[in-house]
Amino acid sequence: MNANVYVNGLPTDANDAWLRKYFSKYGLVTSTKVMYKGPGRCSGFVQYTETQMALDAIDALHNFEVDGTVLHVKLADRDKDKGVAPTPNANVYVANLPVSFTEDDVAALFRLHGVVTSLVILKDRKAIKSKGVALVQYEKTEEATTSIQELNGFVPPGHDRPLEVKYAETNHDKEKRLDTRRRTKKRKGRKKKKTTSNSPKKKKKKKKKKT
Repeated sequence: MNANVYVNGLPTDANDAWLRKYFSKYGLVTSTKVMYKGPGRCSGFVQYTETQMALDAIDALHNFEVDGTVLHVKLADRDKDKGVAPTPNANVYVANLPVSFTEDDVAALFRLHGVVTSLVILKDRKAIKSKGVALVQYEKTEEATTSIQELNGFVPPGHDRPLEVKYAETNHDKEKRLDTRRRTKKRKGRKKKKTTSNSPKKKKKKKKKKT
């Protein structure tokens, strides 16, 4: 189910923290993203852990006036996975980890739900600072499923954000996602071309010859 919310009409000074402040009242927010489309045009996405939270936010904030602008809130046309639901597998993707977490800290959480065969915390280019993201591999897909059910939305002690836990993208999922993106761009290109060809052409004014 889709738990991703699209918000249009944001104040021009809105940022990710602003989105989190207003939308976290209606459920556990795993991520926010503000996009600037140009002068006076600002929109964003809010990812919840459950669909009902997204629906509650829509009921409360759609057509809500704040900071001189009216918000337009709806379920996103596609979820963060670009419309491709991840295939259940034994690999789990974890985001929003405290940057202070070590592999032992992550293992302590995820070993409660199955046999962990490998675990890696993603770091910056210098391989020093944690990105707050980890990949956890279980022995069985069922164990990965249980960890997602139990830990998605879990807030580690002393941390202010809930974990985002889901199946890691498989190679097949990635191919489907890229194919979907290519087909979407192609459709938009055809639609734009058709609109342009149907638009009325301006008649050129003939210049009068001087006598």
